[in-house]
Amino acid sequence: MAITAFDTLTVSKDLQRAGLEQSHAEAIALAIKQSQGDLVTKQDIALLKSGLDQLRSEMKIGISQLKSEIRSGNN
Repeated sequence: MAITAFDTLTVSKDLQRAGLEQSHAEAIALAIKQSQGDLVTKQDIALLKSGLDQLRSEMKIGISQLKSEIRSGNN
């Protein structure tokens, strides 16, 4: 999963300039960075969709082959 780099130092400095204490700013920036591990990107969803489409195609082929074998009596 590709996630855009998150610059905790820059965010912390921005929060400090906005009036937060350094310890609070650093804690918030770290919490945001840690939460990014659970994000799903559009690329992740596209890859999943592609995999599901491939699986669906393979299953259709397999079902078709099984039907043919059953019809011909070659179980």
